[in-house]
Amino acid sequence: MLKNMYEMLEDPSLFRIHMVPFSMDAVDVFCETHSDIVIVDTSLFLPFEDILDQMDQYNWPFHVLLICDEADLDYPRKDNLFLLDKGTLSKELFHEIIDHIRQRHWSSLQNRNTKITVTWNGTHSVMIHPDSYHVLVIRIFHEMDVLDRTSCQTLIAKATPFCNLHLIHTSDSIAIFYMNRSQIKKEFSYAKLSSLIFQILGQKTALFYKENIPWKNLQSTLEEMVDRIPLLYFILGDTKSLQTLQHPVISPARNDLKKQFLLLLSDLLDLDIESAKHILQDMYMHTIKESYDRSVLEYIRMHLQIVYSLFFKESIDFGFPSVEEELAWLLESKLFVPGAYRSSSQQDKIKPCILTLYKEYHTTISLDGIANKLGLSKVYLNRIFKSQFHQTIAESLHILRMQEAKYLLLFTNEKVYNIASSVGFRDTGYFIKTFRKATGFSALEFRLLREDKEDFQKKYVGLMEI
Repeated sequence: MLKNMYEMLEDPSLFRIHMVPFSMDAVDVFCETHSDIVIVDTSLFLPFEDILDQMDQYNWPFHVLLICDEADLDYPRKDNLFLLDKGTLSKELFHEIIDHIRQRHWSSLQNRNTKITVTWNGTHSVMIHPDSYHVLVIRIFHEMDVLDRTSCQTLIAKATPFCNLHLIHTSDSIAIFYMNRSQIKKEFSYAKLSSLIFQILGQKTALFYKENIPWKNLQSTLEEMVDRIPLLYFILGDTKSLQTLQHPVISPARNDLKKQFLLLLSDLLDLDIESAKHILQDMYMHTIKESYDRSVLEYIRMHLQIVYSLFFKESIDFGFPSVEEELAWLLESKLFVPGAYRSSSQQDKIKPCILTLYKEYHTTISLDGIANKLGLSKVYLNRIFKSQFHQTIAESLHILRMQEAKYLLLFTNEKVYNIASSVGFRDTGYFIKTFRKATGFSALEFRLLREDKEDFQKKYVGLMEI
């Protein structure tokens, strides 16, 4: 019976449908999902009145469709109860009743408003009522444009034939909308909405969304989605559900990222510019973009910053709005301008020195160990290294270890003694002392800085400064 009714729905995706045994388990699902419509087959052996009595304890508007074998069934006469005879059930009648229920359900919601707030570029309040909601966050990446209220109102008007968008707030390039699930038309799909958004706002737009949020969870979901706004950086020209962003297709390990970076570094040192560019493009457009993971992005940025500082004594301002724009800048940067070595002989010695530094800084290797590996005098090796980069090998090794330690403290939950070991320190106490001298914080104090999310975002660049 339920299967037949499911097939009568023209677009079942517009409904959250839960089929459960006719028992008190049904009440538990009803409570958890805040169901709008309950369909009960009264011919089953359990008394349906008990189920209705349990559901009546809950205080949100809902409607019940009782399916029976006979039209004269004795049932409680209530405004939210509808009776349907199996013998007369048809698709047309079923749709008529469902539409009637939805209209009455919508009317009953109007007088049950409650206020929720969202804090993003100020505090903004929205009046909602018991219903389920979809939330949508949009960002545009046009340098000269802003996502103002006029643009948002145009989008709302154009979307009216298939959904009712409501603007929560817009500021500069980002806007947050919500939709009542009960107001979404059967023609709605996110593919259709995305197409409209790209048509109105342009292809340099990104959006993510979350569906079917119970009204009691809307406040916490809005807070979660505001926290996820930085993820829009990864999805220019695309639409993603929040679930997809939270469960990325790939999540590369740090060792894999490090191997990619070593290939890039090797090509840069060989002055093989085209190959180096190809590797960087692959890192950004696949490894980074498909991860939806800031920790992946920041790991690559950290190593690019170290190399850029080593080569040019400058830092990179990573204040780019999207993966694509960051990559475009890097490909045109000095990083890919062939560097000048004092001699080919010097180049032959410096390249393996730098690669050994990067491959083994997580071990207890030192200047002595690097010189021995290369079969060179440590004094000579250090001298030509310093003449090329204006810092010693020991200073470079210290920078690598401290930057990696900062990263691990901010983006992982690894124990401090494990971090000390993983960046080449045998003695945890010595690591803690060295880290405090380098940063002004103990390792634990540094990690705690990430707890205040808003302040952390502001301070992050300074914290990772070399």
